Order: sequence, then structure tokens, then C-alpha cells
Amino acid sequence: MKKLVVYGTADGKFPEEYMEPEIFSTDNCDGMQIYDNQRGGIAVLQRSDNPCPMPWRMYLGGCSMVFFRTYQEVKDFCEKRGYRLKQRRVKR
Repeated sequence: MKKLVVYGTADGKFPEEYMEPEIFSTDNCDGMQIYDNQRGGIAVLQRSDNPCPMPWRMYLGGCSMVFFRTYQEVKDFCEKRGYRLKQRRVKR
């Protein structure tokens, strides 16, 4: 199944109406949260469905990926780099 994922627009504005953590879910991981920073950067937090040493991963700006062992490491990383929680996954 193909999904429409909007990462940005020509005018550089954050396309909030299209961005939900769930659209970043895959067969192996769940999209959990979306973060932004003051420079307009977007980061998406995902959690692996499989038990592994580093179950948390964050996509930064659509091109970089950083892995974490714990959610506390994610929070520390975001705080140090100025990322703020924009949207949390809604449990249905």
C-alpha cells in the first residue's frame, strides 16, 4: 500500500494538516511523535516493533537517522538540539 507523505512545501511552511505520526509507521516500526525546531526543521520519532538494542530512531529533516536505546535519550537529544514536541501519536 502506498501512502502520501508530505515532507515540505515550496514555500517552506510546515504542512500541519497532513502531518500525523501514524503516516510514518511501517511494517517494522510505529511513527510515535513529530518534533520541530525554531529553524523550521522537522524530526519524526519511530519505535521498532521488534526487540532490539536500539528500538527508538529519529529521522531529522528527512535525510539523517539517529538511533537511541531509551526514550530518555530521545528527550535529552531533543532538548540539547532545540526540538520541541509538535504532535503525539493518538492511541485509537
